[in-house]
Amino acid sequence: MRNPFGLIEIDTVLSPARRKLFHYFWVTFALLLVFSTRPLWMGAGEYPQVPFAGGLVNAGQTADRIALGLALVPLCLMLVIGDSLRLWRACCFAFLCGMGGLFLLDQHRFQPWAWQFVLIGCASLWFPTRSVAYWWRWLAISIYLFSAISKFDVSFADELGLLFLRTVGSFISLDVSAWPVALQRIGAMSFPVWEFAVGLMLCFPRTRFAGMWMAWVMHGMLLGILGPWGLNHHWGVLLWNGFFICQAGLLFWPCMYQGPSCPLRVPGGEKLAELKGRVGAVAMTLILWLPVLEPFGLYDHWPSWGLYASHVERVNLFIHREARKKLPADVQRHLVELLDESSEGLGMKLDRWSLAALKAPIYPQGRFQIGVWA
Repeated sequence: MRNPFGLIEIDTVLSPARRKLFHYFWVTFALLLVFSTRPLWMGAGEYPQVPFAGGLVNAGQTADRIALGLALVPLCLMLVIGDSLRLWRACCFAFLCGMGGLFLLDQHRFQPWAWQFVLIGCASLWFPTRSVAYWWRWLAISIYLFSAISKFDVSFADELGLLFLRTVGSFISLDVSAWPVALQRIGAMSFPVWEFAVGLMLCFPRTRFAGMWMAWVMHGMLLGILGPWGLNHHWGVLLWNGFFICQAGLLFWPCMYQGPSCPLRVPGGEKLAELKGRVGAVAMTLILWLPVLEPFGLYDHWPSWGLYASHVERVNLFIHREARKKLPADVQRHLVELLDESSEGLGMKLDRWSLAALKAPIYPQGRFQIGVWA
């Protein structure tokens, strides 16, 4: 099967047992991630919602609860039924519909892990079992490659990359700040270089096993950097890295399975099945390539896998000191003094408010952040 990134071949068949295990981890981590960021999905907090369509502004909490139920109830059922049953496919379709509704009702829910899990569900629903792993693998590879590319700039080297490097240095009592600036930048850029190498090595059969181990090392290091012993990020980030560790082993560990996971020819309606496969392949290929539009402002940062990229959009919000008293106490906690002490304004940290109220990072698009305060 020709892949969406050129002529590199990736074996398409995954053993039925490993495919079922991947589905099980996918569903389990989806439930855990929703639970860890539950204020984001319940729609009942003080953080404003910004829907994708203006007509949904007044949809209310009832719409949120219906969409959430449509997504979560089928997920729970999928834990206990086989993925070869029609009921499983019906539950998967309901989950995708529920997630689509949740996305439309609030752009903030378009978290990168949620988008990845939706794409995994789309592939599971659309492609036959003999080829679905092919698309799962290329989705994983595309995340590594585009995520790394998004961090190839000086801003990452001077900001988040340097913070990561200093955190790693603190584990071994190494003072990175004493290094020359050029060496600090080289050390900071080693993170996206390693990530890009992971994605590249997973493309080729001869290097895939090494790429899998490199992925495990990278995500293990990220758990250390972002965990409670490092930067102490929220559980959602740690769980998502845990999923990537499981995903790397299930999708890229050498598979001894030789037989097809379903008949190569579908009795009756072969042309329809072939057309369905071609349409799905074209659609998925386009989705995997959409991140190339992100540098031109034509595609959002998160679905482009701009993870920890420093060039994402940010909105600086300022309010007058006198207006502070009109805000709820929970919101006032996220106001900060400006560098200019003579200023009568205060800065509003929308990102900190998001983490405190929703247990999730803020959606990194200017239109969303403006909409929060509009």
